[in-house]
Amino acid sequence: MARLHTLACGSLRTMRLCARTVSLTLFVSFVDVAIGANGPYLVKDINPTSYSMPTYLTKVGNRLFFNASDGVHGPELWVSDGTEAGTYMVIDLIPGPAGSNPQVLIDVNGRCFFQGVNSSSGLDLYVSDGTASGTHFVVNATNYAVVPMAALGDLVMFVRKESGSESLWKSNGTPQGTGLVKSMDVNQMEPIGNLLYIAGVANGEVIPGFDLWRSDATLQGTYLLADLRGTIWVTEAGETIFFQGDLSATGRELWSTDGTPNGTHLVKDIYTGAGHSEPVELTDVAGTLFFTAFTPALGRELWKSAGTEQGTVLVKDVNPSGNPWAPTELTNMEGTLIFRAYDPALGWQVWKSDGTEAGTVLVKTIAPPDVTDYPRYFTYANGKVYFEGSDGIHGAEPWVTDGTAEGTFMVADVNPGPAGSGFEPTLVGSLLFFMGGNNSTGAELWALDTTPPLIPAVSGYGITAITILILTCGTLVIARRSTT
Repeated sequence: MARLHTLACGSLRTMRLCARTVSLTLFVSFVDVAIGANGPYLVKDINPTSYSMPTYLTKVGNRLFFNASDGVHGPELWVSDGTEAGTYMVIDLIPGPAGSNPQVLIDVNGRCFFQGVNSSSGLDLYVSDGTASGTHFVVNATNYAVVPMAALGDLVMFVRKESGSESLWKSNGTPQGTGLVKSMDVNQMEPIGNLLYIAGVANGEVIPGFDLWRSDATLQGTYLLADLRGTIWVTEAGETIFFQGDLSATGRELWSTDGTPNGTHLVKDIYTGAGHSEPVELTDVAGTLFFTAFTPALGRELWKSAGTEQGTVLVKDVNPSGNPWAPTELTNMEGTLIFRAYDPALGWQVWKSDGTEAGTVLVKTIAPPDVTDYPRYFTYANGKVYFEGSDGIHGAEPWVTDGTAEGTFMVADVNPGPAGSGFEPTLVGSLLFFMGGNNSTGAELWALDTTPPLIPAVSGYGITAITILILTCGTLVIARRSTT
């Protein structure tokens, strides 16, 4: 009986010691955790001898189109469905190491329009369905770029630069269906409904600067809405189209339009007089417009607008110190605004807002204030916001937030240690594609499935710690038994 009591007490002491070891080990492993049962994975090592540097990652239909080089061909058009077998070069437009260098890719009803460098170093417009036989030249842009571009129904709207002048063009992907819409310089194009809203300049303006135009892709349906000194950030929120407009009397302020000249007007002169509040980061959150604006008293802070002067108000003075760093990365997460904000004591951290002062709060301090890899590239996917972040221990890696402190964490340490892999994601279905890298692959195409619930999974560091735990507990048990 005494022997049984000794064994029980010994086992109990061993279990308590193991429990302490478990706690320490779990802490160690979760510091270096790769969280997420289905963590990021390498889609394909496109260039095994070096790195493929996938860029211009663009959702087209239900696939990803992008620019990459496999080391044999130069940078060309590639496509991926998220599997290794479904990731391949579409076409070798310019054979050899130079490549066509596809850029400014855009989705037009499941077809990819893009710019490619031709043999004379100009840029041509192409269209592709993801096959070599379905990739065609559309129009020659001589030695000038064909940017910007926007999708409008079955058409791609683009700017053609030729002989020192710009013009707005349209194309259905065939030479016969490609033509001039209007001669004008274009700074921004935003498709909203069946219309294209344009920040542009054309003959006949009175005030020099980019004006607000609208177009239905015909000459007759392309006309001026407001003659301004400048126009940018055209954004729809609810049933209102907002933008930043500039007049000498009011400066750069918040404007709105209903698509008619009479319905285009100043919403509010936030920085009264000729000063500029310069509203930027215009973002629709469940029908309410959020943005940042500057006033001399507060600096640049978070505002919202319902489309009226009375309904355009300050949400919160996030940084009362008057520090010039403004809230940024404004992102809609199912009716909640997720954004990045600066606090002198905390540095750059993740915040959220429900549109009220009391409801605009810090989500979580993820890093010490001196960490320069601040949260960025906020991307909504399946009820959460994913972003690139660093906790000061790991480098820039994939992170996620659901708007709570416990739901904000590093998804995985793709490149273990302080170097980081980077994470600028593009959402296609449930997959977040990104250019990531580690010491074994270099910069290649990775993906993260956002569908499964994110639960703790152990990284290489964690596996090492658990191995030590098992060996330690096993040794303690053996030692205890031999002494008893």
